[in-house]
Amino acid sequence: MPSHESQAHSSGPAENTPTSACDRPTRTPSNRSTVHATPTFLPAAPANSHPPRTSRSADSRDTGRRADSPTHGSLIVGPTVAEDVQILENYLSLGTNTASRPRGYRTVFSANNDPVIYWSVPKRREGLHMAKDPGRSQLEVMEQVLGPAQDELITLFFRFVHPCFPIMDEGMLEDLRERRMKAVSCTLRCWVLMTAVPLWDRSPVLRNWPHPSHAFLANQALMSLQEDFMVPGMHTVCAAILDLLARPVKSVANNITVAARTVGLAHSLGLNRDPSSWHATAAEKSLRVRLWWAVLINDHWASLAHGTPPNIISDRYDVPIPDLATCTPSPTSDEERRALESFRQLCILTEVLSGPLNLVYSLKTQADTATRELRKAECTLDEWEMSVRHLFDLRPETEPPAGHCSLWLCFLSLKLLIQRLYLRLALLQPAHSAEEEKHYRNGMLRKAALAVLDFVIALEPSHCHEFWFAHVTHYLVTSTTILLRCTIEAPDPSIAHTSMAKLLTFRQKLVTATTEWGWDLADLCLERCSEAITRIAEAHSAADAAAHSMDIHHMGEVGSSDMLLQPLTDMGAFLPADSLDFPWEMLWDTFDGPSTAIQ
Repeated sequence: MPSHESQAHSSGPAENTPTSACDRPTRTPSNRSTVHATPTFLPAAPANSHPPRTSRSADSRDTGRRADSPTHGSLIVGPTVAEDVQILENYLSLGTNTASRPRGYRTVFSANNDPVIYWSVPKRREGLHMAKDPGRSQLEVMEQVLGPAQDELITLFFRFVHPCFPIMDEGMLEDLRERRMKAVSCTLRCWVLMTAVPLWDRSPVLRNWPHPSHAFLANQALMSLQEDFMVPGMHTVCAAILDLLARPVKSVANNITVAARTVGLAHSLGLNRDPSSWHATAAEKSLRVRLWWAVLINDHWASLAHGTPPNIISDRYDVPIPDLATCTPSPTSDEERRALESFRQLCILTEVLSGPLNLVYSLKTQADTATRELRKAECTLDEWEMSVRHLFDLRPETEPPAGHCSLWLCFLSLKLLIQRLYLRLALLQPAHSAEEEKHYRNGMLRKAALAVLDFVIALEPSHCHEFWFAHVTHYLVTSTTILLRCTIEAPDPSIAHTSMAKLLTFRQKLVTATTEWGWDLADLCLERCSEAITRIAEAHSAADAAAHSMDIHHMGEVGSSDMLLQPLTDMGAFLPADSLDFPWEMLWDTFDGPSTAIQ
């Protein structure tokens, strides 16, 4: 097997025969590529594994691609070990006996004394019985349930999901469009169908058919992904990303686990490294960039949603933000082009999010350092907002940005996070020296929460039928909870009444969006916060009635504001708390101030 980087595209050993239809490679022209379990430039199975061999096709020779080995995959070598392997390889390559070179290694990049090397590892655990074709049995069940609706679901996926999260290459998309299903991973096919099921009513054909059981299909797709993680590869990353984009959003523990496993797999495949100078096809480089950013987006925004630290640190990847050409070589419509640009802007917004997330979870950050970081993030966010308004010609003050609602809600949620951190820093300061700052930050936090609710209240049915980032359902819960707290702690009765009226309007909007428009992302917020809104509203009504019944002298002694707030001081009586799907109580108690840690 050639091991030197100059031989990355030379003729290699004959390809291994796939073990199943799901693993079978697609014969493609030279300008196409297909998602395989391992990158095309990676090493084949070691010679001593003796897999069955077939003759190499002309198409494989043209593209330099090879089929997956049924027994071995490839993982990236750690940076320090990679340097040692390269020195050993260079020494052994001086001899004439190429067989004496280290087996199972392939160098794909070696400039600047920073080699990127992959090595061959067994795919399956020795002695462990696993499914021969991961996802095959679950796919067959889903196909039986969906029947002829499959084709329409794939069409919905292409129209509404893929442009917003372009995680498949052109070869894979063409295979799906042409219904060459045997060329596509079984697990990935499960998740393509599963991701499109919530869009059922968007199809004029399917909306007249009875809805399949969403929970049953979701469980089948999840089981296929669990099997696929036993023999993981690039297709597993694709399927896992679709899992995190899909429903149900209430499976918080599972989503946290899948997100962490996906990040670990992405690192092991080297997706966190910039492939622009690698010995690989342009299509594969593009795919790796898009996959990495899809993983990063889900990791960071899931961290904000679930209250768990992000698994990716900003100085441990160097993959550039994808441009429009990287997302797709040829957008077919203005609508697709706008969706792809929205994905790119979400990548930029995710980089801004990384700074505040570090402050949320850091156990050692000092208050003065945190303030500087928040100001930096706030300025960057202001610049991003202006650029996006100009790019998409957005006027969110008058109407929600059609086609970009999910992106805008993420933006508003990030602004809310920044204000929440500012308030927590203000609470660190001594009471006698920063009372004005605390009142100001409380007001800014309330304003940021109201912005989220106002945005949702303005939504129309067409907005709810767009592609929505699944994590936004948790941001609705967060925004509602924060505004409830601001209502409880309002320094003035008029402010409390205004906030309460907004919360009641917001709740009614969510009920309408759920029952009449089928917006499933509203369900969790109604489930978690509806009772709290009702109880606090009733407490306000009772306080108002008591205040009106008092005589002027008694009101002067007691104070109408105190009467209003007295029944509402115990937040725990109204707001639910759960460490998994209601994490915001613990998100802020993580700084060490100059002398006092945030409690």
